[in-house]
Order: sequence, then C-alpha cells, then structure tokens
Amino acid sequence: EKQGKTILESYVTGGSDDGGIDGVVKTEDSLGFRETTMIQTKNRIQLTNETTVRGFYGALCAKGGTRGIFATTSDFYGTAKDFLATLDNCIGICGADIFEMAIKTSYGIRKKGLDYMIDEKLLPKP
Repeated sequence: EKQGKTILESYVTGGSDDGGIDGVVKTEDSLGFRETTMIQTKNRIQLTNETTVRGFYGALCAKGGTRGIFATTSDFYGTAKDFLATLDNCIGICGADIFEMAIKTSYGIRKKGLDYMIDEKLLPKP
C-alpha cells in the first residue's frame, strides 16, 4: 500500500529566461491527487520585496502550479511577509529558516564546539 507522496518528476529550470520559476517538483499522493510545487530562489543580501514575491506568485498561477516556495538567503520586507501570509498555497523561507532546516537535517552543516559551520564537503573545489 502506497503512503505519503511519490515524486513523479523534479527539475531545475533556472537561468535568465526561466519565467520566474527556478525549480519544479511534481508529486502524487496515495489517493492519486497530483501537485506541482514551483520554487523560486534568491541568493542575495538585500531583502526581498512584495513586488518580487507577487511576480513569483503570478508565474506560479500562470504555469499551473499548485504550491509555491520562495526561498531567499536574506529575508523579506514586512509587506512581502504580509502578502505571503494571505496565501494558502505559497510560503516564504528566509536565510535563517534555511539554516535551521540544515541544522535539523544535518545537511551541509557540521557542529564544531558550540558553533555550527558549513560543511566544506558541499562546497565545490575552485
């Protein structure tokens, strides 16, 4: 008996002509319901504004996505957080959240004494 979700397809789009979507994951649950989760990522220092989040949400809807994840290494302006809070199918993940997830899963993070450090094994060699 199938339980949970099965990944049917996943791929990275990325690039300057990605239409606002960096990655797609298509899943099916045990009842046969299918979902398409679309992902946008930003590796930046400046905060992400509401206009950028709205642009992603528009692309998500236009491309038939059922869920959205907007991840940024920085954070979101208050108005962007407020907008995300009104959506039931889209979330924002900031750099602090990403770090906490990495700690919980021990992915890319190693503990050294009382501190956490990025695991160099994940970093590409120059």
